[in-house]
Amino acid sequence: MGSFIWVLRPAAPLVQWREFSPEQFQADLGQKAMLLEFTADSCPNCKVLEATVLTDERMRKLRARYGMELIRVDLTGVNAYGIRLLEALGSKSIPLTALFPAGEQASSPLVLRDVYTAGTLEDALEKAFGQ
Repeated sequence: MGSFIWVLRPAAPLVQWREFSPEQFQADLGQKAMLLEFTADSCPNCKVLEATVLTDERMRKLRARYGMELIRVDLTGVNAYGIRLLEALGSKSIPLTALFPAGEQASSPLVLRDVYTAGTLEDALEKAFGQ
């Protein structure tokens, strides 16, 4: 007679993307490393990026490595401040990912436009947040 042992590993928690808030962004600017993802439900390239590069598993590891806040700027509805910030970053289109380092360099974020690869993201994070 055989017996079976089921080993259940707890599922890894999903990455916690914080919803963009202008007040919180201003309070954290320069104080914390932040990755802002500008996205919208109607943006197919945004959805491709989220499914292939900004995956929960990858972002969980990168968040732990760099200690950054993950912030989603959803432009699906009316978001005047989000649009102004997007334009201040030199863009009128999405997807766009902005890496704001802590400290004096916070006013010069590294920006990734359009669709990019996981390798491009990791290189940019190392450049923006690496020790």
